[in-house]
Amino acid sequence: MCRRAAGLLSQGADDSGTLTALVKATLARVFSLAVAAGHGGMFVFLPSEPCRSELSGLMSQGVGVSWPNLGRVALNLAQGTSHHTTYVEQWETATRVTAQASCVDGAVVLDAALSVQAFRVELCAREDQLPECRMLDPETSEPTALGPVNLTTFGTRHRSAARFCAKVPGAVAVVVSQDGEMRELTVSPEGWVGICGPLTPMTVSSPLA
Repeated sequence: MCRRAAGLLSQGADDSGTLTALVKATLARVFSLAVAAGHGGMFVFLPSEPCRSELSGLMSQGVGVSWPNLGRVALNLAQGTSHHTTYVEQWETATRVTAQASCVDGAVVLDAALSVQAFRVELCAREDQLPECRMLDPETSEPTALGPVNLTTFGTRHRSAARFCAKVPGAVAVVVSQDGEMRELTVSPEGWVGICGPLTPMTVSSPLA
């Protein structure tokens, strides 16, 4: 997800890894702040070219916004030197506001370039049958399935996220539980939904830490 976002932001230009690292640090700060809030929440990252007609039936409109743009904030830091202090302040504000948005009911929805599109979004994929789910190894860089997952043992957020991801290939959902556990969900090419976690986000106080 981070590499995909960095590729979209750089528009094909060579990336030394700085932008990808900044994207990772940006998301890590958002997730760690959301965990620290203790409320629980959900973040949904849309695929690069989502089918709007399909999405309209799978999520409510929520509260639409055009800011924060986490991807732009990371790109400014990667490219800018003369306004570094200003860009760091923007990064701190944007990550904090995004994390706070997850503390209300519903999901925070971002596009593939990490621009927040809406919050308080309800995922509406409600089918009686839950999708097939498999646990992913959190220690590997590439998705590696460990075994089947009984989704009925998870809460409403996880079930909604799994149903949504099963319907929208390329989407990624990150669910933060009230107890601080975090899990990432996405559909595999074979059609089953992978669940990676529980994960512990790295605490990041500076974008270049």
